[in-house]
Amino acid sequence: RYQTALEQLLQRATLAKDTENAAKIQAQLTALQAATAAPNAKPKHTRESLHQLLLTSEWIWSAKADDRANTTHVTFTQDRFVMSGKPFCAYKIIDPFTVELDKKILKFSDDYKSFEVTSWTDGTPRYGHRVF
Repeated sequence: RYQTALEQLLQRATLAKDTENAAKIQAQLTALQAATAAPNAKPKHTRESLHQLLLTSEWIWSAKADDRANTTHVTFTQDRFVMSGKPFCAYKIIDPFTVELDKKILKFSDDYKSFEVTSWTDGTPRYGHRVF
């Protein structure tokens, strides 16, 4: 019923040449159709999608999971892990959620918003959070 109502509203908005509301209604229809087609589908993550995310995102890194004040800025270039603007080491993508840094393992969360290193060079964990 909701989809039918949206389709009727879209038709009315189109006839009235109300392009702004027509676009909003069409966006709702598209979202509804996508949700109906795959209601429980999870995004498909791959090594390539992780690599693309690393190249296009900025991260902060700290010794405590909830510490956003005492952080270090980190990024990933095509083949290097960069800490505070300085190349630190090469990295290798192991699988869609795992990156190896100089024999240390970064495990990314399912939503790619954070990662954890269980043991850094000093033996303590490190936590990363995506800034954008």
